[in-house]
Amino acid sequence: KPFLFEASGGGNVLAYNYIDDAQLGSAMTWQETDVDTHCSFPHMELIEGNWAPHLGADIVHGNSGWLTFYRNYASSQHRTLAAVQVDSVEAVGLEAFVINMNVLGNVLGTAGLAGLIYESTIPDWTLCGKPSIFRLGDGAVPGTSCTFDSGVKATILRHGNFDYFNKSVLWDPTISNHTLPLSLYLTQKPAFFGTQAWPFVDTGATPMVGVLPAKQRYDSGKPNG
Repeated sequence: KPFLFEASGGGNVLAYNYIDDAQLGSAMTWQETDVDTHCSFPHMELIEGNWAPHLGADIVHGNSGWLTFYRNYASSQHRTLAAVQVDSVEAVGLEAFVINMNVLGNVLGTAGLAGLIYESTIPDWTLCGKPSIFRLGDGAVPGTSCTFDSGVKATILRHGNFDYFNKSVLWDPTISNHTLPLSLYLTQKPAFFGTQAWPFVDTGATPMVGVLPAKQRYDSGKPNG
């Protein structure tokens, strides 16, 4: 797992990183999570403006709550491992007992992914083995898959996300305000964006996913600037 909130006391910001190609050595076909929790109740963390194919919150060492995933690009396809990783393919995976999660203004999934479904939230093997935009509540029975906690879906807020299953931006029907702030912690464009558009993920723009400086540096062979 490239990034973990493994010993978090809450209230942190993870922003504008390029995180990719997570790999689980013991199960090569399993799509590992690029941003995950993996500790006892991280809370009120902000994950904003990252390029990270698989976002998640697991139940391995405890649940989590009040995490906000904002204006990220989560394609559900790793840079070099997509052909190998065919299990647990998802853009956002929030495991059992996580509560009050916020997923807003993100671009989720990849166009043309075979068998894609919007969400896996019920114990149905015909669904839970398919690639999905959301997998919500899996792992309600420890050590098993396709056992779901319905409380994850019941408490999640999803608003203003574009996904490649619906091929549109979905808004929470109870929220009339469809204007999303440029950032949830910054008051102006970061200097390191230079002339590039900010925020780099904007579901109301064309293209919706722009240039992330961290990925641009990686692609140019200069990941440290």
